[in-house]
Amino acid sequence: MSGYLGQSMRFAFVGDIYLGPDAEPWLNADIPDLHHLLGVDVVVGNFESVIDGPSVGDPHPDKIHLSTPRSSLPKLRDMGIDFVSVANNHIGDYGPESASHTIEVLRDEFGSESVFGWSERPVAELATGLRVVGACFSETNPLVTGDASRISTADDLHDLLARETNSFGPLMVYAHWGEEYLSLTAPDLRSRARQLRAAGVAHVVGTHSHAVGAAENIEGSSVIYGLGNFLFHVVRKGNTRMLRREKRGTVAVFRWDGSTVTLEEFWRSEFDEDLNLRLRKLERRYPGSLLSQLHLRAPAPFASWSYEAALASRWFNLGLARLIEGVERPSLKKVHTALTQLGRGRPR
Repeated sequence: MSGYLGQSMRFAFVGDIYLGPDAEPWLNADIPDLHHLLGVDVVVGNFESVIDGPSVGDPHPDKIHLSTPRSSLPKLRDMGIDFVSVANNHIGDYGPESASHTIEVLRDEFGSESVFGWSERPVAELATGLRVVGACFSETNPLVTGDASRISTADDLHDLLARETNSFGPLMVYAHWGEEYLSLTAPDLRSRARQLRAAGVAHVVGTHSHAVGAAENIEGSSVIYGLGNFLFHVVRKGNTRMLRREKRGTVAVFRWDGSTVTLEEFWRSEFDEDLNLRLRKLERRYPGSLLSQLHLRAPAPFASWSYEAALASRWFNLGLARLIEGVERPSLKKVHTALTQLGRGRPR
């Protein structure tokens, strides 16, 4: 599905999607249609994996590798996923050839205009005049892929916003940003959100953290710092306990009336071990824990200090879990990122 033509519609963003290396559980799974459950016309998700990675490319050293068999993809379509972003840090897990293969397979499955967040199509048109751009930010450690499959980055987003004017209609940003397993918002992330709003971005929806984060309204623009996982296979490496714990996610539903976009509601989502989907509409205005929302509104010095403390604790727990599970060494790139963030205060 691409370019919904209705003058008025409801559409939803879900969080991170990784179906896992085994297609068998999906072949006979009874998956409900999100369009019907949520009352929406279009659903957008972040596809955080490659397709058939081991058979196409070589795994990048010293990294968790996420690969999904192509035979699992029809279930995503059956579920109602219409648009997928590839602007994330796992599209390069098996090298540039695998990244190109993944994009081509996704385009075959979902339609050439429905796969966005990469060099040839950074922006998707969800409806006439309504666009969303996928962008991967530096703190997620995106791997460089070939020119033909290069994902959209924060630099690309900056260049796009410098060229854009409101005459093109509202532009939303589907941002892959922040720190994994932290529901607290980095102070610099808030500054970045304000810069996006000042540049004319209508709304910002965040992924990558695998935890439901806080959200706020900035001059009429909704900024959702982290939707959490929508459907994420447990990775048997690193801090497995955290991956198991963060099975819940949030679905954000917006309305488009032909000229403006309005955030309408949030849903809590969770898949159980039998692939049954549980959805519950949230009564409160924004998702995230009370702690994450209070942290968002705390005075700047306290917010900065508490975020750095949470980040240090997160890296200590991750390193300990890796040692216990027998992983020889943590990711050198991740260690460098952690030290940089702690040394400079927050993600850039």
